[in-house]
Amino acid sequence: MQRAIELFWERFTGYSGEVILCVSLREAMQRTVALTRKIGTDTVGLSRHVPVPEALSNAGLHVMHEPPTQVDDVPVVGITAPWGLVAETGSLVIHDHDPGERLWSLVCDVHIAILDHPRIFNDLDELFTEDSAHLSTGLCLISGPSRTADIEKKLVLGMHGPRRVIALIVGVD
Repeated sequence: MQRAIELFWERFTGYSGEVILCVSLREAMQRTVALTRKIGTDTVGLSRHVPVPEALSNAGLHVMHEPPTQVDDVPVVGITAPWGLVAETGSLVIHDHDPGERLWSLVCDVHIAILDHPRIFNDLDELFTEDSAHLSTGLCLISGPSRTADIEKKLVLGMHGPRRVIALIVGVD
């Protein structure tokens, strides 16, 4: 498992993603609050699958569960709880079981993914064979921030989604 996390780290950060290993869920929530404050906002979009959401509210953050009705109301930070990760591709795995998972991972400028003891797959073959019974038709693989390049090959982050993606991985030795 350690090698899989190292490979995920290498690939995910190679795609401009950020990885933070956390000993406990409490540490992950504290880091999430600190990151949110450092970014300069007190409002976050929160998936229903994120564990202990009251930790964010208790820290003084305004938590949105429902999608905003206007573009101007989209929070800067979206927080999700991905279902797992794929080491070889450096990807977070998000199901469509909760539309909030995809919403908050796509529309906010910063996506914070909290993986509490995640399912770790070495490669896509393992993901699709080992857990095919749990997979849904709408699967989203996120390998770092949104990116695009123009004809002059100038790379732009965040053009069609988050400009920053941070994976907080809990409980991995």
